[in-house]
Amino acid sequence: MCRWMGYRGEPIVPRTLLYEPERSLIAQSVRHGPDLLEPNGDGTGLGWYSRRETPAIFHSDSPAWGDENFRELADEIYSPMFLAHVRAGTGTPVQKTNCHPFRYQKWLFVHNGYIDSFDLLRRDLLMAVRPDLFSNIKGSTDSEVMFHLALTFGLADGETLFAARYASGPVVNTLYMSESVDAIRMLYPEHERLRRIPADARAVLSEPLSELPGVWREIPPSTALVVTDTPHQRPFRPQPPG
Repeated sequence: MCRWMGYRGEPIVPRTLLYEPERSLIAQSVRHGPDLLEPNGDGTGLGWYSRRETPAIFHSDSPAWGDENFRELADEIYSPMFLAHVRAGTGTPVQKTNCHPFRYQKWLFVHNGYIDSFDLLRRDLLMAVRPDLFSNIKGSTDSEVMFHLALTFGLADGETLFAARYASGPVVNTLYMSESVDAIRMLYPEHERLRRIPADARAVLSEPLSELPGVWREIPPSTALVVTDTPHQRPFRPQPPG
């Protein structure tokens, strides 16, 4: 399964979360779980917001752990909100157009999981995408189709940083969010790396970046998490279109 993370808060250098933690996203791309046969080496991507409303994106079809351009960007960008993704393909080609995040106007989208029997459903799902969005689909993944279906049925009316977990699925599909940084610093005053994280920082991700108890909180199945200054959860129960 893919792995990803999102950040919102005072601007930081993405390297702080992508490379520095003991279980950073880059480390996860190499040291995959015992139940996974392959590492997350089918490409990587980073999308970030900075000087303009439309986010910038970087895609690479190389494994994240060996991509020097990705490392350079993660050390140079200074952003208040970004999404990063390391890909483990589920049958579609390893190519840049299949790497996350996917972008449409001010929106970025990453995904962990897959649509079962996508080959059988692909035509019908593509035909349900709004016509003016169709030309924005560049690759062949189920994730990109899912993004454009979400846009078709109202995603663009939502909030700033949004994460959802639908159905139960394996543990690797679980989402976590960080507790407040001030609370974490009180729990671990000796942890020097926490001093470099802004007090208003929020991270949403597919797997914890550390083993520190009390830092990460699981998002229950069928739940949406809206990450604003005060993150909140709400039921996530997609309905068939009328």
